[in-house]
Amino acid sequence: GREITLYERDPPPPEGGPDAAFEHWSRRGVGHLRHSHGFLARLENLLAKEHPDLLAELLAGGVGEITFERSLPTGLRETYKQQPGDAALTAFVSRRTTVELVMRRHVEALPNVTLQSEAFVRSPIFERRDAGLTAVGLRLEDGGAARDEAADLVVDAGGKGSDAIDALADAGVSIPEEDEACAI
Repeated sequence: GREITLYERDPPPPEGGPDAAFEHWSRRGVGHLRHSHGFLARLENLLAKEHPDLLAELLAGGVGEITFERSLPTGLRETYKQQPGDAALTAFVSRRTTVELVMRRHVEALPNVTLQSEAFVRSPIFERRDAGLTAVGLRLEDGGAARDEAADLVVDAGGKGSDAIDALADAGVSIPEEDEACAI
């Protein structure tokens, strides 16, 4: 029953299918956009259990499945005998643009979700409350203008480009850092 707004800094995909997305979708915020990707069996199992319609849409969109047997080297495949649970080891492979396009269109079709493209999240907005620090919204930039958007729940999925750590530090949170030589 929750209304959800997703903010994304990149433009929406071009009209058309997976080939158009691969050729023309500009996603400056996504590394390795035009590379092929392999997705572990855990994701396939999660989608099959929790979001079977999305999994069906992905497969219809061109995502390929790789069974455990198919992943074996030829010599092992010749003597392979299926065991219980092997089907749960099916992974999938695809262009990243295909997976993102299909997932985006699936999410956009959900009745309680709004996806706003070309809106850059500058940082979460925090407020001190009795229980401590609470995220109460987002500082956004869209169309060249800055604005604040209130929210009752904030999920920061900005990855390494997120300014959440700086926003927490600005709110007075001490964030310890450790580093260690990797010996490479």
